[in-house]
Amino acid sequence: MRDCWANSLGDCSGKMSGEHLVSDALFDDDTVTVQGLPWCKDQPKIIGLSSLVKNVLCTEHNSRLSEADETAKKFRDALRAMASSQNDHSAGELTPSAVNEVDGFSIERWCAKTIVTFAAGTSARIGDGRNRGKPSRSLVEIVFGQKHFESRAGLYWMGEVGDNITVNDGVEVMVFTDSEDRVQGARFTLFGFRMLLKLTRGRPGPLSIKFPDGEVWYPKLLHHPRTLGTKNLNNSIHTLHFLWNKALMLPLADR
Repeated sequence: MRDCWANSLGDCSGKMSGEHLVSDALFDDDTVTVQGLPWCKDQPKIIGLSSLVKNVLCTEHNSRLSEADETAKKFRDALRAMASSQNDHSAGELTPSAVNEVDGFSIERWCAKTIVTFAAGTSARIGDGRNRGKPSRSLVEIVFGQKHFESRAGLYWMGEVGDNITVNDGVEVMVFTDSEDRVQGARFTLFGFRMLLKLTRGRPGPLSIKFPDGEVWYPKLLHHPRTLGTKNLNNSIHTLHFLWNKALMLPLADR
């Protein structure tokens, strides 16, 4: 189907579906507060979660991305547990140590899918793609697990050992473009934990982030992180391992 951003794979269904801009599995409520989109740039608006969708994927391709959505939910739950342990300690409660694992490539795919969904149908070029509002065939194959990012593109963790994390509920996606209106990637914030997904090749240059209170942060970037851990003053340790298995998903025609 022409309107499906994954139509370069050649196996679209005959029906379009509403794709959530950010996976609905990451939210517990039926309503969300949204800010930054064209219709709510300056003031947040509360809308139904079912309304935060774009008709940019066919039903076949949307269903095949459910694995990445499920991993994103697992990732959210692990980060929420880490954040909760911080809150429990501040309230004087003791929490046991815990270890969680997530598939790194699935998280990377989910981030890439989210960026493409935001940019699909706009006037911007997406990553290395030539056509406006459409991802390249290579990027589509990455999203569907048939290829991996190369040359230092992909997922980065933002931060370093000893950082203090301000825990907050919610999901923030900040898509960034270059001077030629080409989408380069996005910053993702979940419960105060920050990641960067870079669509184009080459390591990102130095970054600086200015917060509303005027503070400027110069984050360190770690490509394909292996382990993330938090430690409370009571020595309770929460550890999250990213698994980077090189296995690829074969296209349907090759199975």
